[in-house]
Amino acid sequence: MVRHKFGKQMAVTAILLTTSLPAICEEIKPASGTTGTPETTKPPTGVVSPKTSSEASTTDASTKTSTDKASTDPATTTSTTTSTTPAETPKTYTWPTVLPPDWVPAKAAPEKPKEKPAPAGQAAAVKLYSQRKFAPAAAMFEKFIKDGTANSETHAYLAYCEYSQRHYTKALKQFDWVAKWTPNNYKLRTSAESSGAILRGQMYGICPQPCLKQNDPRWQRVGDHREMHWTTKDGWVGVTDHHVGQLISVKNDQLVNGGVCPTCGGTGRVTPLKDGDPNPH
Repeated sequence: MVRHKFGKQMAVTAILLTTSLPAICEEIKPASGTTGTPETTKPPTGVVSPKTSSEASTTDASTKTSTDKASTDPATTTSTTTSTTPAETPKTYTWPTVLPPDWVPAKAAPEKPKEKPAPAGQAAAVKLYSQRKFAPAAAMFEKFIKDGTANSETHAYLAYCEYSQRHYTKALKQFDWVAKWTPNNYKLRTSAESSGAILRGQMYGICPQPCLKQNDPRWQRVGDHREMHWTTKDGWVGVTDHHVGQLISVKNDQLVNGGVCPTCGGTGRVTPLKDGDPNPH
């Protein structure tokens, strides 16, 4: 009898809870326009609120559906894989282990060679040169240069050896070396400068004779013509550009006209000199 009465009380309580539950839920529902759980219903920090059986079943179902979709949808699969990839580390530059094929090292400025004494054995090479044995003499001079014992006279002798063998390009290189790296021997330097200038002019087709040339930088504009002046003890003497192609010189402070240049015929031009051509006179 007591047990039956207790069952009735439980049934009544269940009915009351069923009818009042919507109203209670309505009271704790967050206001319109706000998100999240009201401040009074937030769980303490670090505590996870338990899910009801209905929420758990709903969550499991949505997770399963999402998983099934991901397994069949390639786009979803790619997105999922990308999201699980760890963050990329910043790239750092590393020097290449192999240099590119077109890489060229920077050229350092050449050092000024020091003044040196004549190398041992140069007298024998000079003797061969005086005997017009240019090939063996040139071989000895080149050896001194490779050994690093050569001085300015070595390069000068080698220049004349190469010129006599009709190796004009090699001779010009040695003349230029002596003209550039012989500051303390004025005679040797000026001789190399003059010989190199004449040889270079011949290789460009300029007449080697001292005839007046159209493009000579010594011309000065005077009115409607040009003049070239020579210094004398009384001042200066000059000649106009009407004498281009003629052999003009000053001797004993007097202007001497040698006539039209026989080498170039007054044109100032000759056939360009090439390696192997006979030595010009």
